[in-house]
Amino acid sequence: MEVNAWRRRRRDAPLSGYQELCRELAASGPGTFAELDSAGARSVLRRFSDAWFAAAKRRKDGDVSAGFPRR
Repeated sequence: MEVNAWRRRRRDAPLSGYQELCRELAASGPGTFAELDSAGARSVLRRFSDAWFAAAKRRKDGDVSAGFPRR
């Protein structure tokens, strides 16, 4: 998720949706996720996206302790 750190530094919106993350993975080329194949990498991206949106919903509902995933 280093890409989102780079995007924040450039003041771009973070990638959080599953489709956005998969597009970024495809554009990054092989070796981006070390030894994971593309199916394994997409599984990681799906869980990250789900966790991100769950945290966003909790924050919207007033839970200030809800943190966004960091890895």
